[in-house]
Amino acid sequence: MRNNKLWLKAACEELGLSLPRHEMGFTDAQLYNDLSKGEYKALWKWMYGQTLTMDSLGKPVIYVDDVIRGIRLIRHGTSTYWD
Repeated sequence: MRNNKLWLKAACEELGLSLPRHEMGFTDAQLYNDLSKGEYKALWKWMYGQTLTMDSLGKPVIYVDDVIRGIRLIRHGTSTYWD
């Protein structure tokens, strides 16, 4: 995961996302609010098989790089990779 605040801010601005609310990435609630219903559904379909983490309440948190790559793929068709 990139640990560059300038990169993160620029990527979030580019994609119209708010900055991650969790120290490890984007919360499910945040993505639900920031994305259209179709994008939200497509992101979770793309995330199937990807690794994520959980917050202290057991709710999913998607790593920053995965969200950025997934949204770029969904919106712009930008090639990505599985990790």
